[in-house]
Amino acid sequence: EGVRYLSSVGAGVTASGGLFEYRAGDRVEFSIGDIQLGAALAGPVITPGDLEPVDGASAATMERSVNVARFLQTLDDDRDLSNGIQITPLMHDLAAGRTIDFSKSLSKFSDDGAVQILVADLTATRPTGPQMLVSPDRSLHHFGGTLNSLISELTRQMDELIGPATCAAASECDAIAVGHRACGGPGAYRAFSTSVTSAAELEAIASQHRQHSRALNIVNQVVSICSIVPKPAVDCVANRCLAQ
Repeated sequence: EGVRYLSSVGAGVTASGGLFEYRAGDRVEFSIGDIQLGAALAGPVITPGDLEPVDGASAATMERSVNVARFLQTLDDDRDLSNGIQITPLMHDLAAGRTIDFSKSLSKFSDDGAVQILVADLTATRPTGPQMLVSPDRSLHHFGGTLNSLISELTRQMDELIGPATCAAASECDAIAVGHRACGGPGAYRAFSTSVTSAAELEAIASQHRQHSRALNIVNQVVSICSIVPKPAVDCVANRCLAQ
């Protein structure tokens, strides 16, 4: 909450829960003052792992993602990450004319004197006083927990939409694929909807849950969903949940 964003809808500040306005296909930019956190393709859920440098000069990396997460967690106004992250207007003012290179290694980012000074300046505005940069381990622990909660909720929502398998034969179920890959292996399961019979409707549902891969295939007039659950949270952070 409180992070500035820029989309085709216009400029704004994220609301409670990190909500922001966008149009389908938007590339949304996020910032604090003049500090560019990164940009990502708009969707219902965006995490630091999705953010690439705004200038597009390089791709997102695990270390960059963790450094962005550390920075945001450190600035949380009430220092209570369990209720989300709040960035205050004063922090934006103090971050005017300042920049950060999030692409550095975790250790170099921690040792960067400019980062240390900036963090001290921004956190000094809080009633609890200045704070040191959150460590990578602590940041990953929180980020992983947040991802696990998010994945659990998305899985619950998806489970509410699907019914029991209705394939006439196992071979028909096995034929369903995600893209060019078979839907199978560790962490994957097949689900066949008895209530959603429109491929367009299923596509709309699946596109709202980016953690879930999707396959559109009519088997005995039943639309199918192939849902892939990412690996445990920390591993998921490391590979940016590429199994989507």
